[in-house]
Amino acid sequence: MPKHVRQSGAPTRLGFTLGYPPFVAVTLGTKYLLTFDTNRKHEDLGLTFPDDYGGICGFRWMPGNMLLVGLSNGYIVTVDFAALMKMQENRSLPERVSAMATSRVFQDYVTSIDSTTDLKVACCGDAMVKIIRVNGVELEVYLEVPLERKAAVGQCLDSVKWDHEGKAFACSGTDGNLYAHTVE
Repeated sequence: MPKHVRQSGAPTRLGFTLGYPPFVAVTLGTKYLLTFDTNRKHEDLGLTFPDDYGGICGFRWMPGNMLLVGLSNGYIVTVDFAALMKMQENRSLPERVSAMATSRVFQDYVTSIDSTTDLKVACCGDAMVKIIRVNGVELEVYLEVPLERKAAVGQCLDSVKWDHEGKAFACSGTDGNLYAHTVE
């Protein structure tokens, strides 16, 4: 493993693609996302993001090897991993890869993202949960769910999770509150 990767930090999040053989993504610290395939056919691919986007706060693999990466300063970045693998196979992968699409979803922060099997994405930040539709590499916010909470220094929304049917989500806050909502 290259020295700059080892110095990036300890692994904090791990996720597998939905297909077979699976690709794996793991965050190292808050600034580096390492991706690799389990059969070791492709070269490992490391992703970094601009400092002003913040650190990696979560990611989700979507169908078609699309990767959504939540960044702490309110951004969600879409990476078409399948396209990157094709470029790598054709030896046309540039030295520095830019994101396929970047969306500023929240003004202040994002802390968590989760997705359903029908491609609904929930992300929490600021004082609300936003539900996003994925259309290719583009993201569209189609529902904003404000939460009845008062902003307090040192308190934030922490995590969002969908139920197994993708009809409701729950969001926790560092203040100990839990918010649950049904989505039509």
